[in-house]
Amino acid sequence: MLIFLNEDNKNHLLFLKDIETEVLAEFCRISIAFLIEGPNSKIYHNAAQKLETDVSIVQHGVEGLMHLFTEGAKHALSEQDFSETLLTVDFSEPTQREILGHYLKNVTELRSVLTRMVTDVPQYKSLEWRCDVQVASRRDRKSVV
Repeated sequence: MLIFLNEDNKNHLLFLKDIETEVLAEFCRISIAFLIEGPNSKIYHNAAQKLETDVSIVQHGVEGLMHLFTEGAKHALSEQDFSETLLTVDFSEPTQREILGHYLKNVTELRSVLTRMVTDVPQYKSLEWRCDVQVASRRDRKSVV
């Protein structure tokens, strides 16, 4: 199964095609830390200054990786499926290996984070009390008249 990436996702990931492998590894680490620990805008500013680029470009790159990692973990993609998804973005071989390595190393932790994020929808356990209230309210109205 492949992850469908729309044009916005692909555009966000395009920035990562031209950076060095060490910088890409840092982007992967930042995106996984964001998913596990929450946002830290200071990191975006520091990375943008080091790369001499706009903060929004760095933020979009991290968000693109986060989307890739969360969708892969959510669908429990195998190594081969995740690699095939990376092929749709036209990453170079070293870039694919780096992203795949971070995904495989952190997929179990990402899945546990995703399961903790699921909210329980409230459900009625018993509707008998509602019937009792309706019957009692009708009885009270008749006795008052």
